[in-house]
Parts: sequence; C-alpha cells; structure tokens
Amino acid sequence: RVVMITMQKDLPGLSNLPTLQVSSSVVMWWKRVFKGDEGIDVSAIADRPANRGAHADAWKEAHAQFKEMIKEHKPVEIPQ
Repeated sequence: RVVMITMQKDLPGLSNLPTLQVSSSVVMWWKRVFKGDEGIDVSAIADRPANRGAHADAWKEAHAQFKEMIKEHKPVEIPQ
C-alpha cells in the first residue's frame, strides 16, 4: 500500500519565523499512517536513499535550530 499526501503547513502565530526553502523532493517516511495502526520498519524500505544517516544528522541539526528559534515563543490562543 502507498499513501501520498501533499500538504502545506501554516504556523499560526509564528509569522515572524524566517521562510525556509524546502526542496520539492522532500520525502518523509512514517512507520504508520494513523495512530494505532500497525507500524512497519521504514529502514527496510528498499527505495530509501543510501545516505539517510547524513539526512538524519541534518534533520537533528535543523530541529535543534528550530527549537532554539522558538524557545521564547508565547502561545497564541485561537478562538473556536
């Protein structure tokens, strides 16, 4: 089975964040589609790039930079 989802992420209340350029070829490998679904071992998928370790390191660094950037962010209440 294959599920392909295309989405754009908006960050309400975080309009002061710099625009990040993301390649249109970004692929996220999830071990399950929905919470409660049976997971799979995504490292066993044959089509995954061989240099995924470098990508994982880049992701960790980007995540750390993002957390640093938003650490002073104050939550914004969204009216219902």
